Amino acid sequence: MLFASGIDKKYIIVVFTIIIILVPLLYFYILPEHAKSRIDVFLNPELDPRGAGYNLIQSKIAIGSGKLLGMGILKGNQTQLRLSLSKGN
Repeated sequence: MLFASGIDKKYIIVVFTIIIILVPLLYFYILPEHAKSRIDVFLNPELDPRGAGYNLIQSKIAIGSGKLLGMGILKGNQTQLRLSLSKGN
C-alpha cells in the first residue's frame, strides 16, 4: 500500500531500516523484564504453559478442535471439566 500510495521508495526504505535497527535495541535495552517475558510468552506460549501462556494454549486447542463451525454448545473438549449446571449436583 505504501508503494501504491505514491510515497517515494527511499522514504519507505529509510523508515523500515530505522525500525529494523530500533526494535532490537528497544527490546534488549529499554523494555523492563516483565514486558519482555510477556512478549516471549505471546510468541511462544509453551514457555509458561501453566501461567501466562495458559489462555493462549487453551484458545489454540479450542479453535483447532472446533474448526470453522465449532463442536456445538457444551459439546467441545473445553467445557469446564464437564461440571453440572444444576444446584443439586
